[in-house]
Amino acid sequence: MENLFRGSRFILGIMGLIAIIVQMTHGLRYNGLILSNFFSFFTIQSNILIVAVLVIGAIVSTKQFYSPQFQLVRGAVTTYIMTTGIVYFLFLRGMEAELQTTIPWVNFILHTLLPLYALFDWLSAPSRNLISFRRMWLWILYPLAYLVYTLVRGPLVDWYPYPFLDPRISGYGQVLISSIFITILILLCSLIVIGSRKLRSSSAAPAEVE
Repeated sequence: MENLFRGSRFILGIMGLIAIIVQMTHGLRYNGLILSNFFSFFTIQSNILIVAVLVIGAIVSTKQFYSPQFQLVRGAVTTYIMTTGIVYFLFLRGMEAELQTTIPWVNFILHTLLPLYALFDWLSAPSRNLISFRRMWLWILYPLAYLVYTLVRGPLVDWYPYPFLDPRISGYGQVLISSIFITILILLCSLIVIGSRKLRSSSAAPAEVE
């Protein structure tokens, strides 16, 4: 079973990497893509992270894979890619041209397949150490840093990756509301990731990662 998980992680990781490269090269060739904008999409960043976690998880030893440090990173990245999939489903479907994901199979891998597989992989091979709920406050630092980066960079380059983060459309009030909603969504995804592991714990629970 472990070899099956390793193989599926590696295959899905390589599929994600190919999808990212194809999307980037297609954009450069046909859409006048600006690389700094491309890598400023949270979709791309979260998919790069999950690709790295899946490939590393496929090639390291079992001991290294289940180390508390790797599982904390894996849990955080699972949270981020789940958020990507949910936000796409709720707000961004039908906006493939604006998101520069006009190739259907690429769009499917980055917005649907990898988010679903990451959750499946976490539930099927959960951390062997319980993770403290306090960790979700640490996990949210990266998305908050991304928000600050986007809002600072946007006026400088006159470009925003997502309409709900673009104050030129509905003002900063709407951006604030959207940001609060997505923050809550990230916290809920964190609760799912951490809580699912706690629900599987037995009466002889393993040590908790603080």
